[in-house]
Amino acid sequence: MKLKTKPTHLVELDGEKIHFRKDIFGWHQVFPVMDENGKLNWKNFIAGGSWIKLGLVVLLVILIIGCIYEYSQAVQIANDCLAKTIVIELDPAKTLQGIMIP
Repeated sequence: MKLKTKPTHLVELDGEKIHFRKDIFGWHQVFPVMDENGKLNWKNFIAGGSWIKLGLVVLLVILIIGCIYEYSQAVQIANDCLAKTIVIELDPAKTLQGIMIP
């Protein structure tokens, strides 16, 4: 399986290979999906290089989905309340009792 990727600059630091890529915002560390042997690196494929960042993204997605769910529930409750309107007819003779009109 051969994936097309943008070219990266490889830096070796204390025996560890670090890949960098330059874009319009400057240099960034990238985590390639395929290693030098052409083997799939599952950690980089699933987590993008960091399990903590993956956890934060999952948490953010859960919060957004929760907000959407709660908003839809609130709209549903409001629609149910508006659908169950009660019309109260008051007798004018009974409502004016005890009110002094000058």
